[in-house]
Amino acid sequence: MLSFVQVVEKEFTLTPSRPSVRAGSVSLELVNFGMDTHDLVVKSASEGSKPVRFKQLDPRGRTERTLRLAPGRYLLWCSLSNHKARGMRATLIVTK
Repeated sequence: MLSFVQVVEKEFTLTPSRPSVRAGSVSLELVNFGMDTHDLVVKSASEGSKPVRFKQLDPRGRTERTLRLAPGRYLLWCSLSNHKARGMRATLIVTK
C-alpha cells in the first residue's frame, strides 16, 4: 500500500499534509509555494541513517519521489542557507 504526503514549502515554513503515515512505500510530493528557491532533506532520527535529498526547487516548482520508510521518526528540513534555523523543519512519524 502506497501512502502519500505532500510537503509544502514557503518562507519560512515547511508543512507536511499529514503528521504520520504507515511504514512501507511513501510518495513524498514537494511543492514550493514560496518566492525563494528551497530543497528538502529527509532523514531518519535513527543513529547512522543517511539523508535523502530532494533537488532545489524554484518558486512554483514541484517534484515527487517514492521512498521506502521503516517505522520511526523522520526529520524534514530545507538545507539552504539558514532556512532550517528560520523554521523550515518538520517531523514525520512512520508507524507499523
